[in-house]
Amino acid sequence: MTAPENKQSFWTTLPGILTGVASLITAIVGLLSLFSHNLNRNKESQPVAREAYAVPAPHRVQGCEQYLGNWSWFIGGVVTMAPDGNAIWRRNRTDPFPTAIGSWSCVDSKDNKIAISWPTGYVDTLRLSTDGQSVFGSSTNGVKVSGTRLE
Repeated sequence: MTAPENKQSFWTTLPGILTGVASLITAIVGLLSLFSHNLNRNKESQPVAREAYAVPAPHRVQGCEQYLGNWSWFIGGVVTMAPDGNAIWRRNRTDPFPTAIGSWSCVDSKDNKIAISWPTGYVDTLRLSTDGQSVFGSSTNGVKVSGTRLE
C-alpha cells in the first residue's frame, strides 16, 4: 500500500522554501559585502610603513644575515626572514600562502638589532640572543615579541 499523493502540500510549502533560499542568498551577499567593505576600509585606514620598502634589499639585511631563516613566532605560526628583506608570517609552516608579509631591516648590526614593519603599521624591534637561537623585543604597541629558530 502506498501513501496517497498530495500535490497540494508541495505547492503549499514551495513559498516557504523559496523564502528560505532567498534569505540564505541575502545573508551570503550581506556577509560578502561586509567582508569586502572591511578589506577596502582596512587598506585605506591601516598605515603601512612604506619607507622600509624603499631601501634596496642588500642594504636592508646587510650585517644582520644571522636573522635569515625560519622562526617559531610568539603568537603561533612561523616567520621567515628572507634575504630579499621580506618577513613572511604563516599560521602554519606548510601553508602555501602567507598570512602577512612585512619587511625587515638591519637597524644596528653591532647590537644585533632589527626592525620588522608589518602591514598593520606595527613595527617589531628585535635583538638576537647570544647563541643565535632566539629573538626578543617589543612592538610599537608595547607587546613583547619573541621567536625561536626552527632550523
